Amino acid sequence: MNILFIVNRINYGGGEKVRNWLAKSLLKSGHKVFYAIPEINENCKRDIKNQNLDKITLLYSGKHLKKYHLLFNYLIFWKKLLKKYDINLFIAFGGALLEQIVARICNISVLFSERQNPFSRNLVGKFIKRLEVYFSTIQIYQTSMAEKFYNNSNPKIILNPIIDDLPIPKIKKNRNEIITVGRLSKEKNIKGVIKAFAEISKEYPEYYLKIYGSGPEKPALDLIIQKEKLQNQVSIVTNEKEVVNLINGASLFILNSFSEGMPNALIEAMSVGLICISTNCPIGGPEILIKNNFNGYLIPVGNYMYLADTMRFALNNKNSLTIRQNALRIRDLLDEKTIYKQWENIMLKEYISDFKIDTNEF
Repeated sequence: MNILFIVNRINYGGGEKVRNWLAKSLLKSGHKVFYAIPEINENCKRDIKNQNLDKITLLYSGKHLKKYHLLFNYLIFWKKLLKKYDINLFIAFGGALLEQIVARICNISVLFSERQNPFSRNLVGKFIKRLEVYFSTIQIYQTSMAEKFYNNSNPKIILNPIIDDLPIPKIKKNRNEIITVGRLSKEKNIKGVIKAFAEISKEYPEYYLKIYGSGPEKPALDLIIQKEKLQNQVSIVTNEKEVVNLINGASLFILNSFSEGMPNALIEAMSVGLICISTNCPIGGPEILIKNNFNGYLIPVGNYMYLADTMRFALNNKNSLTIRQNALRIRDLLDEKTIYKQWENIMLKEYISDFKIDTNEF
């Protein structure tokens, strides 16, 4: 199959990570993969190389034509592009309504995958997302809560895989570190993690909070650390790539988000046997991954005092080794070969069902 992705960014967050993994998996299985991107420059080529995506065919997306007065030209451009490269399947991780419409006009299958919380969008955003689902032939969601927003009759739910090579878990001897990982943005609510740590820091002076990530909230987080006088116990670590190796052997992992899809950071933390505390946030990803008090802890959204109390409980829980061992079971549940087969089976089934023999040839 010839499979096309629209790509605004090679690197960014969890959605891009899963998309790049899926593209590489498709290449290994013998499919031809295309990335349509806004600009093919040296930075783009560098990112492609760093992600081991060299075998992907890069196409210019014609973004300069995506203007009101040039819209007709843009639609014609896309129709020619899809035909020229004989695209069989168009995969949209969101933000590609016009391109999806052209693909359906060309009788090309469109796979739409929701990677965020659809309930959190404004009215215009919700309307556009429903149109994207309407102009698709396959819909894949990360959770049943996300699927309920669209109310599809035949939804497909696929969890995120464990992508990176995993180190041997250090579940018996743990460092006095509490970890959180993610983009430093408001929806991750890392401010709440710092406030919760401030509540317990005097009781546990031997513990340190490490925040791995980059983003626009860093200056605000630095101010909170200074205000709480935690400079000696809290640090923000930016631009680290192999985070799963760095967090292995820590005491606690915290995911304090207001909203998540299927959180890759939580998956990675569980896969190395960390004791994980996560908000039970929409769209239900943490609730799928964590069974409360069995392989981790679920807490309410936006309550840093509740988080502080749970941190205390987790640090003193005599059954912590059992919880770590239970968390490790996620390795089997989210094995990447298993998850990829789910994706490929859905794609091939759609492709075969759409394939029609021209009886005039006989």
